Amino acid sequence: MTFDLLCMCVGLLLVPFVYFAFPRLFFTKSMERPCWIVAGLIAFAGLLAVLHNGLFPGPCFPLFLFCPLFALFVLRIGCYLFRKRYRRNPVIPEVRATSYYDEWDKDRVFLFLYLMIIVLGPTSIFFYMYPSFAVAAR
Repeated sequence: MTFDLLCMCVGLLLVPFVYFAFPRLFFTKSMERPCWIVAGLIAFAGLLAVLHNGLFPGPCFPLFLFCPLFALFVLRIGCYLFRKRYRRNPVIPEVRATSYYDEWDKDRVFLFLYLMIIVLGPTSIFFYMYPSFAVAAR
């Protein structure tokens, strides 16, 4: 069960944690290819784990290792659309207690939608495929 949990956490949370810690990493042209290579290697490791364990009728947690590729793909599309609309890259907004309104509302909406798509998308597919886990999670 620990390998399954590790696959799930790495797959779902690797790209968002790196994005929140080093956001400029994803907007630098020289670092774009290494990000895709690392995500591809993680997905390849997930494919090897699935093939090694065999395809069995139960849940296959190593498939969550394909999520970094999905998260990078969604981030690239989201950043492209954000750049096209607002002529700048999205930034991670600071939390201020002094003002109720600031100029980062669009960035907050972008981050919220990005996180909802990359976390709820794969988990909803997983719970759709294996409804017994959805009942056990309640």
